[in-house]
Amino acid sequence: RFGPGQINAVYAHNDEMALGAIEAIKEAGRLDEIMVVGIDGENAAFESIKNGEMAASFIYPFVAPEGIIAAFKVATGEEIEPVWTLQSQQVDASNVDEFLGKGF
Repeated sequence: RFGPGQINAVYAHNDEMALGAIEAIKEAGRLDEIMVVGIDGENAAFESIKNGEMAASFIYPFVAPEGIIAAFKVATGEEIEPVWTLQSQQVDASNVDEFLGKGF
């Protein structure tokens, strides 16, 4: 539906969706023109990055511990910061070898 140059990148909010997009893009013969990025840090995504198909995946914290800590502080009357920034890790061709076999 979209011609060459109309889609430069696909962002998927998990690696499974990113890998599915890669399959559809490959079937359309357009993998060389569309960058695909996912989130989660799956082993399959790392392999796809290593193979030059997927551009990157981002590993992010589970956030449950931070959420529970914040909820406890609020419940006990303690004030908390209104914005919390949690660190994530970008995995791409420059560092994928460090992560191969360490995803889920």
